[in-house]
Amino acid sequence: YDDIVAQMKVHMNIIRPKFQIIYEAFENGFEGYDNVTWTIPNGGYFFCLSLPNGTAKRTVELCKEAGLIVTPAGAMFPYGIDPEDSKLRIAPTFPSCEELAFAADLLTVCARLAIEEKYGENLGFIEQIRGEVDRKMRANKIHFTLEGRIKSVYSIYKKMYSQNKSFDQIYDFYALRIIVDTELECYTALGLIHEMFKSVPGRFKDYISTPKPNMYRSLHTTVIGRDG
Repeated sequence: YDDIVAQMKVHMNIIRPKFQIIYEAFENGFEGYDNVTWTIPNGGYFFCLSLPNGTAKRTVELCKEAGLIVTPAGAMFPYGIDPEDSKLRIAPTFPSCEELAFAADLLTVCARLAIEEKYGENLGFIEQIRGEVDRKMRANKIHFTLEGRIKSVYSIYKKMYSQNKSFDQIYDFYALRIIVDTELECYTALGLIHEMFKSVPGRFKDYISTPKPNMYRSLHTTVIGRDG
């Protein structure tokens, strides 16, 4: 019996830091999200992450898009069916601590994106801004094509990882691309955008006067909407 207890203590010392990595990532990543909770078990090899209803499956999908495979949503329920689509089973014992740190951060990003998609009305916001920009360009006789998007989970995490930024420091979560015929129209469109929205200092890049090595040429700016 004593040998078993001693072995279990050794095992505990191996897996405890892994659980701690997950807890810290969740505490930081879900700060301010009162509708996200997780269990802190006294034993066992997994715990439960509770998300807002209707977001667990989408979180798993976003993780897969970014290259992270997690336990399927609903795994804790009979036949794998979670009636609220809100629970994820997290088992952090197998991966290394380094892999877990990466995975935990990415999981929180995916969950937050799933929550924003479900409850943040992101697509409606994009369409609203797109309509305003469309009317502004037409009123000023600009010949253009307009595209709108929400930044992909891979792009968001890549920027967070490479630039050591938190999720809240990603300013280009939403993006509009205005494609025009001439350089003059491009600069004119930029001026019109800055008439409509407040520009963020230090976030303007001119790849027309200074093209990238691959000859990519465009103007980039980051702006803040009237409602922040």
